[in-house]
Amino acid sequence: NPRWENSAGDTLGAYTNVNLVTPIWDAPATGPVDHYEYSFQSPIAGWSAPEPFYTTSIPDQSFYGGGDSGTEGVWQFRVRTVSASGLTSDWAVAPTITYDKTLPGLPVHEFPADNSFINYNNFWFEWTDATDAVSYETQYSQNPAVDVNGAFQNVQWSGDYQNIQPSSSNAHSVGANGTWYWQVRAVDVAGNKSAWTSPWKVTIDMSTPTLPTSSMTQDSDNASVLNGGQTNSQYFTFTLASSPDTVRYQLKYWNDIPASPYKLLAPWNPSDLSGYSPVLGTYKDNFTQGDGVHYFAFSACDLAGNCSAY
Repeated sequence: NPRWENSAGDTLGAYTNVNLVTPIWDAPATGPVDHYEYSFQSPIAGWSAPEPFYTTSIPDQSFYGGGDSGTEGVWQFRVRTVSASGLTSDWAVAPTITYDKTLPGLPVHEFPADNSFINYNNFWFEWTDATDAVSYETQYSQNPAVDVNGAFQNVQWSGDYQNIQPSSSNAHSVGANGTWYWQVRAVDVAGNKSAWTSPWKVTIDMSTPTLPTSSMTQDSDNASVLNGGQTNSQYFTFTLASSPDTVRYQLKYWNDIPASPYKLLAPWNPSDLSGYSPVLGTYKDNFTQGDGVHYFAFSACDLAGNCSAY
């Protein structure tokens, strides 16, 4: 039963990144054994005459041969018993093992974009496929600080939303509101791991800004115009206020002027009033549609795209 083990006595599979492995086999159940012969070879290219290794062994006890640091590639060994009279058994051949110490490629972040704001929490973190990767490890933190290895110092979550590390180049998230940093590394079949990627930042914001307040003044004398009031000034200014994270205001405007196209069900509806605002929270314009009753309704929006009602 020839096989490979590491220094901890764990049986190794078909791949390893351990640079010192040990061939091991069990003593035969019957028959006197004086010593064993075994040999290594890499790459596998058909057995040549073995270079025998001799040792003494007590029957029925396992024998640990010397380790071999080797070079990267596919390795194999075989072993046979030798009796005191020189009779040899058939060769017992161990499964091949591939020694791989080369790190997989570094993934590249794709989504969400660095420094992005999103208004939903059910999405997939995505990155490019890395060379030789068979799985990935992801981790997340609300603190961007990393250690000397580039890994987060304060990991708050890892893997997908179930804490399962992904086997493909994405991880499902249902993260909480707030600013998060994320990074990923690739893992190959031998257990080698790439460096951690540099963290990217994403802000999950599912909170809607408050309904904006508004006050109107007429530009002719800066007098206030109350809701439902009247003015004879062509030009006017609205002052708007909402949540601190508001970055833009929207408008729905309509009137009761028969010749105007802007009506309640078909209003003028600019989604960003910054072109009419010397500063955020100010809307300056004039009555281009003529005399009549004019209606203004405002909505506040944040960086994540959340917008209040009008």
